[in-house]
Amino acid sequence: MRRLVIGLCLAALWVRSAVCGTPDSLDDRHGSPPLLETLLQLDLELLGITNIERARARAGELTARLATCRAEYEDPDRTADCYLAVLFGEDGMRSAKRASAPEDNSLAAALVDDHGTCAALIAAALALTDHLDAPFEAVVLREHVLLGLAGSPGALFEVLERGRPVQKAEELARYGPLPPGGPVRAGGRGYIPYYLDNLAARFAEAGNAATAEATFRKALSLAPRAPRLHYNFGTFLLDQDRAETALEHLRRATRLGWKDADAYVNRGAALWKLGRLKQATRSFAKALELDRGNARARENLRRLRQGAARADPVSALPAIQVPRHHGSLPMPGL
Repeated sequence: MRRLVIGLCLAALWVRSAVCGTPDSLDDRHGSPPLLETLLQLDLELLGITNIERARARAGELTARLATCRAEYEDPDRTADCYLAVLFGEDGMRSAKRASAPEDNSLAAALVDDHGTCAALIAAALALTDHLDAPFEAVVLREHVLLGLAGSPGALFEVLERGRPVQKAEELARYGPLPPGGPVRAGGRGYIPYYLDNLAARFAEAGNAATAEATFRKALSLAPRAPRLHYNFGTFLLDQDRAETALEHLRRATRLGWKDADAYVNRGAALWKLGRLKQATRSFAKALELDRGNARARENLRRLRQGAARADPVSALPAIQVPRHHGSLPMPGL
């Protein structure tokens, strides 16, 4: 399968995602925080997770400990530090060494096994503290996601290293290039679409295209104007040889603000597959305007120009180069 541009641990624009209200079936029926129940229900529906009760029990233990933080400290900063210690301290959650299967990236797996990817750990952290009015939010980068304090742009925490504060000297360079427009800051339910985006990428990597598509569509139903989700879904569809629909989502991504060279490479690839060679050429050229060093755009232009005079350019042209996906896996060495 061609390597595509899909993932979570990332997105675009400094806006909060608008997420639809929770259906009655996901209300707080079990005494757990509503956001937690929403995420557990999604794990059940999308992954067939069978250890929901174990995850709920583990969440109950952590929730009880988090409640003592709120009771013990009046200072918001000290309370937040206590929350971090509970969530990622000696008895808290840890990062997975390498979770590759989709079910290993879920909230339930992170709670039951106390290990998870950045996406799952942050989903758990937000779900467990949401009802406590904790000021946490996800800071979604291009290739990673951090935990942050709302209203404190410099207060970032690396959940894959036990909630370690990200030092100002590090800034964000360690975590790869920023997404177009900068990171997304999404609290509570605003993070759900990006959590689902990560799961969809894992399904795609595992070769389960049907479930990947269903998960992408679920994410987009919750955040229909999130450019990153359209970009990822469009690239997934392109890899499935569904160029027409892929082009719709890739165009929507760029129109919503995903001004990214790889997005224009993928748009050009979709146009190429549809035989619209002049438009494909313009899309590859736009990619080079955004990134003069983009090798895929340059190579596609070269191949396109070489084959443009042939009688049957679509079938005769060499294979289209589609960017490798980024963002769905933990950063190397983290």
